[in-house]
Amino acid sequence: MFDALLRTLDAAQRRRPECSRAALLFGCSGLQAQLIQKGAYWLQLQGWSGASLMLGCVNRWLTGLTVDASAKIGFDVSIPAPTGVVIGADAKIGDRVVVGPGVMILASAQGAPVIEDDVEIGAAARIVGNVRVPAGTVVAALSLIHISEPTRRRGISYA
Repeated sequence: MFDALLRTLDAAQRRRPECSRAALLFGCSGLQAQLIQKGAYWLQLQGWSGASLMLGCVNRWLTGLTVDASAKIGFDVSIPAPTGVVIGADAKIGDRVVVGPGVMILASAQGAPVIEDDVEIGAAARIVGNVRVPAGTVVAALSLIHISEPTRRRGISYA
């Protein structure tokens, strides 16, 4: 678990080399939210669902980010403005994803979304259900994605 926390902190420091680790840790609510969520995910894996749920509530209260403990968030994910961001149960977010403010990534009865690496998600976008967002995709602000688009090309933009 501590390895995952350190990797997340190192990735944030690579994005902002002028900031010390302490400045990032105490001044960047998006990073705080990710670190707390990784702790909640670890507690969920250990079978401590009550403690995981409590940590998720603390996360929402401190940062404004709502993340289900069963969501899997990759490394170097950027959530610059976590207020209003909701990441639902069993969602998978790859590495180097940028999540805008007010984004909702939610599961449905058919399954949970999978967001591959290097994706940018614009403000207030909604990604719902058993959807796969391919690597390199740019999701426009205010978009609703609820159907996967089969494609052989990288970098298709959803709008």
